[in-house]
Amino acid sequence: MKIAILGKTGFIGQNLHRRLVKDKHVVVGCSRSTGVDILNYNQFKEFIDKEKPDVIYNVACHVGSMRYVSANAADVISDNIQMSINLYRAVNELNPAIKIIQPLANCGYPGDSSIQHEENWLDGDVHESVFSFGNSKRCMYYLSKCYNDQYGINTVNLLF
Repeated sequence: MKIAILGKTGFIGQNLHRRLVKDKHVVVGCSRSTGVDILNYNQFKEFIDKEKPDVIYNVACHVGSMRYVSANAADVISDNIQMSINLYRAVNELNPAIKIIQPLANCGYPGDSSIQHEENWLDGDVHESVFSFGNSKRCMYYLSKCYNDQYGINTVNLLF
């Protein structure tokens, strides 16, 4: 089984890569720093077509501190949604049997919840300080559901 990590050079991506290699998996990865910009559909699609992964861990994102996310709200949500659209579009066009695994951060939970329960994660707005990032994570969930419903693409969404 071949595993691709999107966002391989980020904090989660580096640690995930190290762990999967230690467990003897065949692992490839991409990020802008490795020359593959997921925002560039053709470049990203070429990576998926060349590597032919069986599983994709989607840990790529445009994020920063709460202050950064608030100041760059439109760019953060637009980039994260575009990366997700490019992922699902490429998988659908190249190999809908690829399994996608993606963590959905706790900032997608309602901002007024004092205790977070998985079954309530969509019950209310995310906190204003992470509005763009939290809603991009919710959008990833909705994209995964729609692409599963229409094209049968299997996604495991991990709620933290």
